[in-house]
Amino acid sequence: MSRNNIKQITYMLLPAVTFYICYLFINILYATAIAALIATGVIVFNLAKHRKVANTQLLGLLSLLLSFAAVYNTGNENLYFVPSIISNFITASLIFILTMKRKSVLHYAVKEFDSQFLESVDERDVIMLNYLWIAFFVLKMVARTIGVLWLDFSVVYWVSFALGDPMNIAVVALSVFYIRKKIAASADTG
Repeated sequence: MSRNNIKQITYMLLPAVTFYICYLFINILYATAIAALIATGVIVFNLAKHRKVANTQLLGLLSLLLSFAAVYNTGNENLYFVPSIISNFITASLIFILTMKRKSVLHYAVKEFDSQFLESVDERDVIMLNYLWIAFFVLKMVARTIGVLWLDFSVVYWVSFALGDPMNIAVVALSVFYIRKKIAASADTG
């Protein structure tokens, strides 16, 4: 693993580890706020050192701020899912913009890393995956919006869970399968 990859992983893990430790000893609201401050500190540190701020750092900070808003609104069932709806809208919009520029969201997400896995795949060959990811985030956004407006909180919570980690894992698996298929096809023709 290259030094750059280790540095990027450290920057990504620092807020997560801080969150977990604070969560164990304080509470989730303060843990989220402290993790957001740490993420902000990492970004400010990089800017002060005239280093490029990674896309994943900015997206991580945005996610932490929206998570803080969700945790803050935990007692209000009508507002609990609003930050995640906003997050899904922002993410789907960013992927849509990348798609209009004919850029792969996966190439964008891993460009800070020395990823040999995607280096052998042209962005144009995997642009179709952008549509899969847009559909994923729009589905989450629509389901939560419908849920907030017309369903019981517990139903929306379980729908959100199903559209969260399990569906995310499925979309990642489909993406990896598609990329491997493209790599195999290019190896056969090359």
